Amino acid sequence: MKKFRLSKIFFIYFSVLFFVFMFSFNNSVCAITQAKTYTVSCINYEPMTVSLNGDIISGLEQIPQTYKDAFAVKIKEYVTRWDRWTAIQQQTALSALDHYYGLTCSIKNNETDTTISAQSLFVSEPSKPLIFTPEVGFPGFSGPITVDGYLFGKFIFALFHYLLYASGVLAVIFVSIAGFKWVSAGGNQSKITEAKNQMINSITGMFLVFATFLILSTVNEDLVIMKEIKLDTITPVELAEGSSIEKANDFKGENRTKTEYIIIHTAAGIATRNEVDAFHKKSGWSGIGYNFYIERNGSWVIGRGEMKRGAHTTSNGVGVNSGKVFNSNSIGISYSGCAQRTPPINQSLRNAVAQETITQAQLNTLISHIKDLQSKYNIPKERVLGHSELGAAKACPCINMNEIRAQIN
Repeated sequence: MKKFRLSKIFFIYFSVLFFVFMFSFNNSVCAITQAKTYTVSCINYEPMTVSLNGDIISGLEQIPQTYKDAFAVKIKEYVTRWDRWTAIQQQTALSALDHYYGLTCSIKNNETDTTISAQSLFVSEPSKPLIFTPEVGFPGFSGPITVDGYLFGKFIFALFHYLLYASGVLAVIFVSIAGFKWVSAGGNQSKITEAKNQMINSITGMFLVFATFLILSTVNEDLVIMKEIKLDTITPVELAEGSSIEKANDFKGENRTKTEYIIIHTAAGIATRNEVDAFHKKSGWSGIGYNFYIERNGSWVIGRGEMKRGAHTTSNGVGVNSGKVFNSNSIGISYSGCAQRTPPINQSLRNAVAQETITQAQLNTLISHIKDLQSKYNIPKERVLGHSELGAAKACPCINMNEIRAQIN
């Protein structure tokens, strides 16, 4: 009976140990499995799970077919080297995804739970104002002074008031000196006359200064108040984006033999169709490189012409589209806009309209004519692409093409 009870106790004891071991083993396996994966998150796409050897386990199907394979190769290259790279190398790699595919991504190591993104490594601190102290100052322009567009205006404003007050002080000083000369002349008529003349001249000068100030303030007080002058800086705007590679593939008026793609661009500036045409000609092209152009008011105007071979898209990136010329089988459409000093990449249509990257009228025209061209040439929406989606290292066309494709056939 005792042996039976002892056996039962041992059975229960070892059973509990077995379950504890299996539970710990299962958690360890899960932890190891998780440790051997990375999560790649790109704006406007669902997170993708990547194995330790760089294979994308899930989520690759959502990447556009035009560069899906090249993107997978890049991710595999990144993940297999990720832990050996420095932070600068990691940031550079993620920036390359921005340039080549217009994808703003981050990579998370699921073992260390650390996430690196192109923005996280170089988040600039708010700029601090430049401040200097004049070696020789005067009232109104001394001590620490902020260097900005108003600096020159502040100097003139302070100098004007300083000279005005100084003239009054000097007049009083000279009158005092003249009075002292008069008192100390000892009856010498020549010295008394000299002192009188100095006093009269000083008082006359002071009167003229303040009389002038009074007259000017009566005519227009702004003539003496002097508002601060601001010297604005000139913001450079790149007009009509294009590259020497695209120019080299300008076939000067030849017709296309097929139409398989619709490629969307931006002029990277506020410019009319004729201004872009003049700019392209000045740059050595035969004329405007786009087949069609959309003005700021939404007007749809002919560029090079519907059937002409354009000069707008040559892939200078990497991957499946590296070095390909799309001018011979595509229609290029550009719009006047995206004039920001730092062009946005894949900007949502809502933000693009709000920030005037593109106007609502232009957006409506673009969607409508894309649909017409799709119907005419039997082009699926998967072949309606932005310039940057074809490997061009540019922000062009600045707007989110996934949202555009969601609104067409």
